[in-house]
Amino acid sequence: MAAEPLKVAVIGVGHLGTIHARIYAEYPGAELVGVVDYDLERATELAQELGCEAARDVSELSCEIDCASVVVPTSAHAAVAVPLLKRG
Repeated sequence: MAAEPLKVAVIGVGHLGTIHARIYAEYPGAELVGVVDYDLERATELAQELGCEAARDVSELSCEIDCASVVVPTSAHAAVAVPLLKRG
């Protein structure tokens, strides 16, 4: 029996985050469930293209995630990653 795909979110959908999201959307072992960006319009545009949710904050996604790509500027990594790590 095949394992369930990992539910993935991409946080930060600038140039590199968009690439991460497109790869997850095509990868059979993952289900891209959301893209997150402070620019909700940008996130919404990509979410519509890839068939997932868009949000300004990961806590706004309607489902739990198994993992996330944190693709924000380096100076913001801790602010984004620490709450995710605390959630498990």
